[in-house]
Amino acid sequence: MAIQGPPISLRKDSKPVPLMDVKEDAEALHLIQKEDRLRLNIGCDRTEIAGFVGVDFNPDVDPDVLAEADHLPWPDNSADEVYASHILEHLPYGNEALQEWLRVLKPGGMLTVIVPDINGVYLMSKHHGTWGPYNMPITEIYVNATAFGASLLSEIVPEMKDLYNGPGHIHRQIFIDDMLLLRVQAAGFSGAHESPDTFLGPAGIGDRVVIAYKPTEGA
Repeated sequence: MAIQGPPISLRKDSKPVPLMDVKEDAEALHLIQKEDRLRLNIGCDRTEIAGFVGVDFNPDVDPDVLAEADHLPWPDNSADEVYASHILEHLPYGNEALQEWLRVLKPGGMLTVIVPDINGVYLMSKHHGTWGPYNMPITEIYVNATAFGASLLSEIVPEMKDLYNGPGHIHRQIFIDDMLLLRVQAAGFSGAHESPDTFLGPAGIGDRVVIAYKPTEGA
């Protein structure tokens, strides 16, 4: 069962807004904005990416499209790209969301999905790693927050209570080692592989990235 959210609706004033100027790459930003493609940023929260339509179930974050991650208002084979960063772990266990993203992608369309890398975060805690703009040490509670949700950190950083105590911020499943890769493959994607980076740049600390594609006819 999907996380409950408002009925689907479309904003009339939808427009692309750059995220950190696409890592300050003006040429990449220009190429993204001029292409006539449908790119979806699923579970966008307050993140805006140039050339992407932001999709979220929470009206408080003012997404371009208000919709559930596993029930999208687009027909089959209509999207060129799906980007889903730190959303899959918030959804109930199963392949429904991945299969929905496969449905809306055109044959050959690309999926980029990112989830927390619990093993990586744990190892960083053993090597005196730090996290975020707070430059705080990665401790046992941070490892637990990676597994169960960032709301656990609100006692350490009070302002995070407003950011991560809202609807949908609890983690409902975890991905360790190749679990994400295997789940993407099981959903029907081809060419699935782990990657150290995305089109926005290197993967963040504690991120596990899988890139895959919708099979083309005859593939």
